[in-house]
Amino acid sequence: MDERLNLVSQKDPIWAVEVFEFLEKNPEFKRFGYLAPSTRFPVGYNKNETDAHNPEAPNSPFESMLHYIASSGVNYGYALKQWSIIRKHLMNHETLEGLDLNKIQPKKRETYEKIAHLSKNTKVEELIELNVKGIGIGCKNHLRSFYLDSGDICDVSDRGFIAGFSKFYGIERPTQKQIKEKIETWSNKRVGNGFMFQIFHYT
Repeated sequence: MDERLNLVSQKDPIWAVEVFEFLEKNPEFKRFGYLAPSTRFPVGYNKNETDAHNPEAPNSPFESMLHYIASSGVNYGYALKQWSIIRKHLMNHETLEGLDLNKIQPKKRETYEKIAHLSKNTKVEELIELNVKGIGIGCKNHLRSFYLDSGDICDVSDRGFIAGFSKFYGIERPTQKQIKEKIETWSNKRVGNGFMFQIFHYT
C-alpha cells in the first residue's frame, strides 16, 4: 500500500492528501490501499496534468456527454466505434444535425435526435438541466465531476461503480438504496468513487 500511496503523491500531491485522509477516516478501505486511485479524474480524458495526451478524448462538456451516452450499457470497444462516428461529425459541424443516424446504435437514436440542435459549445450548466430520456443522473454527475470539479459526486448508476461496490461490500446485487446508504458514510465521495472503479477493473 505504501508504494501505491507514494505513486499517488508523486502524481498529484494535493490529491494524495485527500486519499490519505480518506483512508484514515474510512479504514475499511485500507485492505484495497494498493488500488488507491492515483488521479482525481479517470485517465484518458486529458483532465489530469500527468496524462499522456489522448487525441480521441472529448474536448467539451457536450462532447463528454455524447461520449458518456455512447459508452452507456455497451461493450467499450463498440462504444469507441460509436464515439468515433460522432467525433468525426463534430470536427466539421457545430451540432449533431446532419449526422447519419443509420450508423448509430438504434436504441440511442431518439436521445441523439432530441439534442441534435445543441451546439458543441453548450455550457455544462445547461446540459445538466436537460430533461431528455437517455441522459440520466449518471451522465449528469459525470459532467459535474469533470467540469464543475465537484468532489461530492459518485457514479452510482454506472455498471463499473456498481460492480466495484458489489465486490467491496460483498452484496451480490446492491440496490440504489443500499448504495446510497453506504456512500453517505464515506468522508470523501470522490475518493470512494475512484476506489469503486479501481476495484471493478483490477480485482
